[in-house]
Amino acid sequence: MTDRHSHREATAAIIDGRLDAAGDLLDALLARDPGDAYAHMLLAKLAAARRDPAGEWAMMAKAVALDPGNGDYWAMLARCHARAQDLAGALDCAAEAQARAPLGDVALAALASTFTHFGRHDEAAAVLRQAVAAGSRNPAIQFNLGNNLKFLGDFAGARDAFEAALALAPDYARARAALSALGDARGDPEDLQRITAALAATPDPRARIHLCHAAAHEYEAAGRPDDAWRVLDEGKAALRGAIRYDPAAVLNGIAAISSRASAREAPAFQSAPVQPNSPIFVVGMPRSGTTVMDRIVSNHPDVTSIGESLQFAQQLKLAAGSRSPLLLDDAVGVALSDTALLHEVGLRFGEHCREMVGAQVRALDKLHLNFMLAGHIMRARPDARILCMIRDPLDTIVSNFRQLFAFDTPLYHYSLELEAAAQMQLAFLAMVRMWTALAPGQFLTIGYESLVADPQAEARRIFAFCGLGWDPAYIRIEENRASVATASAVQVRQPIHANTVGSWRRYERHLAPAIAILKVGGALP
Repeated sequence: MTDRHSHREATAAIIDGRLDAAGDLLDALLARDPGDAYAHMLLAKLAAARRDPAGEWAMMAKAVALDPGNGDYWAMLARCHARAQDLAGALDCAAEAQARAPLGDVALAALASTFTHFGRHDEAAAVLRQAVAAGSRNPAIQFNLGNNLKFLGDFAGARDAFEAALALAPDYARARAALSALGDARGDPEDLQRITAALAATPDPRARIHLCHAAAHEYEAAGRPDDAWRVLDEGKAALRGAIRYDPAAVLNGIAAISSRASAREAPAFQSAPVQPNSPIFVVGMPRSGTTVMDRIVSNHPDVTSIGESLQFAQQLKLAAGSRSPLLLDDAVGVALSDTALLHEVGLRFGEHCREMVGAQVRALDKLHLNFMLAGHIMRARPDARILCMIRDPLDTIVSNFRQLFAFDTPLYHYSLELEAAAQMQLAFLAMVRMWTALAPGQFLTIGYESLVADPQAEARRIFAFCGLGWDPAYIRIEENRASVATASAVQVRQPIHANTVGSWRRYERHLAPAIAILKVGGALP
């Protein structure tokens, strides 16, 4: 007999963050009944709260073994496989879950998360629509549906879903920001009043930052860029005080890699000819045109984008024994000179690409921050080609400051402060110079301004570098129907244009701290 009262107590403890108390309750439960599948599922949730993915997987697998007829458990196990980048395992578990329909909100959300993780946004949207059709009143279901529809280019459907989320939860800050990011901001005084009222009623900086971005979109639409900047600056300052703000962690990692890569004892970079399955990486600072480049190159019939995949980084960190949330740490740094380790990582990455796109198609990975791991990539896969986007430093900094990135990871902390963004830009440019000098056969830089000014000339150069045939149709990115799950999901459904070049000038009066840093660092005259 299950102990439902104890289950409820343990669930409440996890939700409240009383993780030790939850652990004690669940240990006592399993001491009385080792076969309690629900308790094992709660242990999986506890492990997730403790950021222990291996423990989450183990407990979820145990719950499935104890109760194999439970579709919810199969769906949650599918999500564990997805987080470990195990496509085959995730899809097998997802099929087991769907065979045990009907499923509840929790299971359908887990399945949608699994499909989204691998860029299968049409399948994720279908699962979430099942939840809506079944009468779900969970605003997160509508919010996630909206995101997947946006990635698929269905902006009208996304708008309806975000509005449905707000109808269910008017204070849902993330949905408010997502709706404004669709380009619907009108600068309407009533819309602004609604958002500013929500800001006044939202003290938590983690929720407020979403509303700040929504307000900024409205201010910009109303022709009030100074107010847009002000509300973002205030929101980001408050957020920095509410999180473990540490932009220096990433900068220190970049400096350490630069020192190792240029050391005399480091192995040389030796490029190899491209093969039918040689990977292509698109890197650069976020908001520098990497998605545009992804859409151009993936228009080629022999190239398929796998999106902003963490697969290479995760395989590298696993092999190196890294446990930090950063792309670069001491363990990863040491691995730059470990030829055998990197060879194995390259093989594993190749296996993942074949699983994702097939054996005779070239996978394109556009995780922009892979510029930090470019040295590891080139040594792991000498046949890889890396395309690095470079945009005007002030346009890059402003665009990053105006974008809402994940703030629970130090990777994007630089975007929360103008000075940190400028330092990050200098570190990026220094690393680009290094990779260009050390590996010109594998690492190519492309200026965003040159690309949008003459797409055909630049694209021909890029395709030749990658060993790909050329067709003028490849620059028609608006005809690329593949899903796109980036901050540029709306913009890249349009033809290539130069509308954002020089957009930093609208905010010039606020940029003095960044300009001073860039001038000292040699990035500006």
